[in-house]
Amino acid sequence: MRAPSPVSGQDNPEKKTKLVTGGVYILREAVSTPDGHKAGNRKAHDFRAVILLSNQTICNSIASPVVTIAPLSSKLVPRAETDLIIGRSTKNGLEHDSRIMFGYVQPVLKDELERQIGELDDREWDSVMAKIVWNFDR
Repeated sequence: MRAPSPVSGQDNPEKKTKLVTGGVYILREAVSTPDGHKAGNRKAHDFRAVILLSNQTICNSIASPVVTIAPLSSKLVPRAETDLIIGRSTKNGLEHDSRIMFGYVQPVLKDELERQIGELDDREWDSVMAKIVWNFDR
């Protein structure tokens, strides 16, 4: 179960975006990928939907300017074993069923999260946590 959603602006009055563990956000900077240089491999985006993975303590902390995200793609195939498909819903704010790409999990500055479009429900969050454990477990 996740903690209640505070407003990150309490730490930084100029920042209005709420940072919520399990939130779905629009990231205004391009997601960095190790294979991004391969011709035709990926379409460049000015923004990308991402899932905020960092716990609520990190989201709230002014001492932690960085959070961990997993990028999303509406392109469901090809799908790596590391990925997880989540369905679009009113709560998560996604326009399409989407693939969470755990192979591209990375840190981003909190300020790069442009706006929140939704939040995973508890069932989706449990699936995300199970997939993270699967990705890192021996």
